[in-house]
Amino acid sequence: MPSSTSCKSISPQASNIQPNTATARKSTASKDKHGVSSLLSLFSLFTLIAVSFLHLRIPRLLELSQVSSRPALLTVTHGGLGNQIYVLLEAMMLARQAGFIFVPPSIPPRHIQGIPHSSKDHPADKFWDLKLMSRFTTTSQQPPSCAHGITNAFLLQRGKKLVEAQISSGLLHLACDLDPNQTQPISVRECGETALRKVLIKQIYLDHSLAGDDSLLEELRQIREGCVVIDGPSYTFSGEIANNYLYSLLHYVEASEYVQELMRKLWKPGMTVFHLRYDEHNCDTNRTNVCIRRKLEPRKNDTMVYVPVGGLVNAILRKMHAEKSTSIYVAASPYVPTRILKPLLQRLAKDIEVVERFQASDEAIVNFVERELAINAQVFIGDFGSTWSGNVYYKRRTMGKKSAWSCKVVGLCTDLAFHTLNGKLNNPHWFEKMYNISHSE
Repeated sequence: MPSSTSCKSISPQASNIQPNTATARKSTASKDKHGVSSLLSLFSLFTLIAVSFLHLRIPRLLELSQVSSRPALLTVTHGGLGNQIYVLLEAMMLARQAGFIFVPPSIPPRHIQGIPHSSKDHPADKFWDLKLMSRFTTTSQQPPSCAHGITNAFLLQRGKKLVEAQISSGLLHLACDLDPNQTQPISVRECGETALRKVLIKQIYLDHSLAGDDSLLEELRQIREGCVVIDGPSYTFSGEIANNYLYSLLHYVEASEYVQELMRKLWKPGMTVFHLRYDEHNCDTNRTNVCIRRKLEPRKNDTMVYVPVGGLVNAILRKMHAEKSTSIYVAASPYVPTRILKPLLQRLAKDIEVVERFQASDEAIVNFVERELAINAQVFIGDFGSTWSGNVYYKRRTMGKKSAWSCKVVGLCTDLAFHTLNGKLNNPHWFEKMYNISHSE
């Protein structure tokens, strides 16, 4: 009996266990199915994401492939920063219209004989915001199409005289830098001449006309691949309409953060920047008065005028007081004699705060920082015949800022020929729309 009772007591427990085990198995099976279902759902989701990504990515990959196969456009620049910027703008416009990858030129070294002024070569991205520049035309400092060196070079001349164009030292330097086969330590000239033996060089004579000359653009549009260099003077459209379009590209030309940070250390609210150019070809440095330009005709004897230091300072101060400007920075070129600059600064300091000039061993850095100061200043007084001042003038105009000329503040300007289509500078694409110029985005 006891054993029977014992067995009877166990039996219900065994009976209770069986249903629980079955439930567990069903639960496990359900979890397995749910797990498989979840994995399938995740797989489907990842597949959908991958397909969507590829759907979006493939056009971009195709676009990048097309960009990598496009020809590249480089330029050789000469002269100071004003001329370099003008060539930069022309090259940007030409690259856009021809569908080329634009390679922004480096800032070349410049040494002026007899002047304590020197600079070294700087990459473009040190001084320019290339991301902003690429919003106007595709931009690259190392395009794939230049991996094997220069393929084409155009030497430009203007005018009717068919004078044979000379290969510049800048072109030799560029050809040497881009030639992948040059490994031995030889001179830049020898290296460049060797590299150019493999390059198709063509001379183009551009016409002086208000309608401009698009022969170079037509030549470029025939090139489907390669690394193309242009060396020569102004090579785009000419005349007031084209120049307004050209300068409207300054919307896309901004200084790098490096330059802007240096500028901010000097900048003051209410600042005036006065650019004293002192033309090295026409100014008589033996005179005691300050030399400023009043005409755009350098061959005329009365292009330059000489103003007493006191008279110039009084005129500047009147302009500053009218604009409620409280400090001044004098951006003096290396050509200004010390015996002119020193008394000018001393005379200004008697009546207004004079901001100490930015100091750097490399003149290119000083140049860019002073340009950025002039662009952001409350008042800018430029030199009428300077491309440096001219570029600042146009850049400020795209920002809605006015500028003055030194010959104007002293009442001696005779040839104010700057363009007046102010509204055009607010829309950089108006020229292309007006003339139906094809371009690549």
